[in-house]
Amino acid sequence: MNFNEYRKLSERTINQALTNDQKLTHGICGLMSEVNEIADVYKEVAGAKTLNDRFDAEKHCLSEIGDALWFVAEIATAENIRVPEDCIAVGSVTENITEYCTIVQKRMQGKAYSEYDVVHAVGCILACFRNEAEFFGYKLSDLYEQNLEKLRKRYPEGFSEERSEHRAEGDI
Repeated sequence: MNFNEYRKLSERTINQALTNDQKLTHGICGLMSEVNEIADVYKEVAGAKTLNDRFDAEKHCLSEIGDALWFVAEIATAENIRVPEDCIAVGSVTENITEYCTIVQKRMQGKAYSEYDVVHAVGCILACFRNEAEFFGYKLSDLYEQNLEKLRKRYPEGFSEERSEHRAEGDI
């Protein structure tokens, strides 16, 4: 599965009551939140005392990367763009998110921007997550599948505000 296929399948779990601008804002804020969670989990991986603890922390980290990918998909949906899989990560994930936010800010100020710049910035964010997945021995397609499975359980009928606020035990 590639990112654009994942994006299409994950769209059913996006709050359709939001405007595209609201989806964009939700996607950016959610992505930044997930990146912070990933950083916290990396500390767990580094501080693991046993192999079991390390395995649990790595599994948690991969789940958080999957959540971050969902927010990237929400952004791509709001932007109505297809993201190439072959982008090369230039800089860190936070640098690439900052670059994307700068483009959005310019657009909101009425300044010119190119769709190429948007696609490139989102593609670089995706490439950063691909690198992180590969660090743990996974492919992005593995994380897409894991995340979709979690979303199917959480939202069997599509997005629900009730289910987003009241999750089953163990649903992170």
